Amino acid sequence: MSFFAFLYIVPIFSSPSGSPSPAPFVPREFPGQDEVHAFAQAYPSRITATRVIDDQWALEMDGRWYFWAEGRLLPNEERAQWEEYVSIRFYNYDLGPFEVTQLSPATVARLEAQNPAETFDRRIRFNGFFDSLYQVNSRVSADRVMVRTRILGLSVRVHPLLVDPIRRVNRRVGELVKNNPAIQTFVQSLHQAHGYNWRNIANTLRRSFHSYGTAIDLVPYTYQRRQVYWLWAAQSGIDRWWELPETERWVVPDQIIEAFEAEGFIWGGKWVSFDNIHFEYRPEVIFLSGSLSNK
Repeated sequence: MSFFAFLYIVPIFSSPSGSPSPAPFVPREFPGQDEVHAFAQAYPSRITATRVIDDQWALEMDGRWYFWAEGRLLPNEERAQWEEYVSIRFYNYDLGPFEVTQLSPATVARLEAQNPAETFDRRIRFNGFFDSLYQVNSRVSADRVMVRTRILGLSVRVHPLLVDPIRRVNRRVGELVKNNPAIQTFVQSLHQAHGYNWRNIANTLRRSFHSYGTAIDLVPYTYQRRQVYWLWAAQSGIDRWWELPETERWVVPDQIIEAFEAEGFIWGGKWVSFDNIHFEYRPEVIFLSGSLSNK
């Protein structure tokens, strides 16, 4: 049984205008079940119902239904055009200690065929779901929503959803600092924290999670001559950047990564296209990883 099998929200059978009438829940497996329920678990104040509608998992937010639609989470009027959009980024995030990922031959071949200097990803993501989730759909609305707080002693602007998780991260790391000189040294080595910044992901047409104020970069005074970001490594002439050993990467201590993960953040250093200063508030990915690890 799925880790999220107990998370079904009580159905509301009066459907919003223009959307198909949902049927009572039928206990069948459909694609997107775990992902939809991970979102419901992660954002209970925003997502009010989940169920199968027309043989697709869907979730309700602000009176509107969003359908799994091959991983896109689209409203009813868009779901037939799912191929026009890139899927929402879900993956089996590794909650264990950091290790450089061992890639399959097919993945290595794909990376070898890419030229970072010429690669521009023109695929688009349907922004409506995340716009609704975070109640932000423009630079102007984002500027109004963001709040200032402190993370590991550094000032940062973020979405209000992050304030309490950040407070708990600070408390966890504060306990670590008391008994671990190496953690104290790392925290003291941090120079700036970059949060909200209305922009696209580098080399794409897709909105960065920094635009929503749900991503934070922890920037040190120095990278100690180590690599921190895959694209910078590639542009510096490192052809097989994905094979860089941990000793050649600037990394965050495992205990601090665990403190962030415990509060719903993922660390970009665990991605193949690594971004080691980057944390994202993606509790749905953390919940989903727990689900997958129990299957």
